Amino acid sequence: MQKKIQHSILRNPIYILGCYSILLLPEFINSCSHKAIVTSFWNNIPLCSKEFVFAQFLGNSIWSILLLVFVFESFKIASRYFKITSFPTKIKEWLLFELKLVLSSVIAFLSYLLIAYIFAWFNKSIEEIDPFSIFYKAMVVAFVGVHGIIFLSHLKFVKNPLIQKIDVEGPLGKMPITVNEIVYFEKIERYYYVNSADVSYKINYNLSDIEKMLDKAHFFRINRTVIVNVEAVESYSRWENEKYIVTLINKKELVATRKRIVELKDLIKNLKKRIDLY
Repeated sequence: MQKKIQHSILRNPIYILGCYSILLLPEFINSCSHKAIVTSFWNNIPLCSKEFVFAQFLGNSIWSILLLVFVFESFKIASRYFKITSFPTKIKEWLLFELKLVLSSVIAFLSYLLIAYIFAWFNKSIEEIDPFSIFYKAMVVAFVGVHGIIFLSHLKFVKNPLIQKIDVEGPLGKMPITVNEIVYFEKIERYYYVNSADVSYKINYNLSDIEKMLDKAHFFRINRTVIVNVEAVESYSRWENEKYIVTLINKKELVATRKRIVELKDLIKNLKKRIDLY
C-alpha cells in the first residue's frame, strides 16, 4: 500500500517561512542567552525578539530562504530520479530514503555554495563565506523540511485514507491504483485480485495482509474470500440458510453470512453518519 508524499507542500510559502524560522531558532536562543546576565532568559525574550527579527530574521532572509529553496527543489528532483513517491515503511526502506535525502542535500549545498562564491567574488567578500555553517544549515533544513512533509502527508491520509494507492499487476507491469477506485478484493484458487468497477487486476498480497493495510471503517471482509468497499455496497437481501446476497455497484453478487451482514449494516450506517457530518 502506498501513501503518497505531498511534494507540493515544499513550495508552499508559509511552509518555507516556517522552516526558515526553525532554522534560525538556535541563533535566537543563543542571542537571548548572552543577554540573560542581568535579567532571566524568559524576561529577555520580548526584547530579543524585536532585535532578532530585524537583525537576523529579515537581514539574512534572502540567502537563507534561497538555501531552503535549493534543498527543497533538489529533493523534488531527486524524488523523480530515485522514485521517492511514497512513505518508507520498513527499516531498509527508511535507510535508503535517508541516504537519498542526504545525497540530494549535498548536491543542493554544493550548488548553493557555488552561487554564493560567485556573488562573494564580485563583492570581494569571499572570506565571509563559512562552508561548514552552510552545510550544517542545509542538513537541518533537509531533515526538518522533508520529514515535516512526511508528517503532514500522514495527517492527510489519516483524515482521508481512501487516497492511498496500491500496486497491481497491469498489462505493462506494476501500476498503482487509488484505493477509492476499488470495489472489492477477491481470492480465486491460489491467486488474489483487486476489482474496480470494470477492471480486475492481480495483486501480490493475501487477504489477511490487505485487511491490515486498509481502513476498517471503509473495507470489510464479508466471507473467507472477499473484502468489499463498504461504499460500493448497493444492496443486500436474504437468500437461504441464514445467508445473504450482497450486491455491489458493479452488479457483482457475493454471499455473506447473517453475522457478517449485521456487522456490514453497522459499518454502512456509521459511514453515512460520517459523510453527513462533512
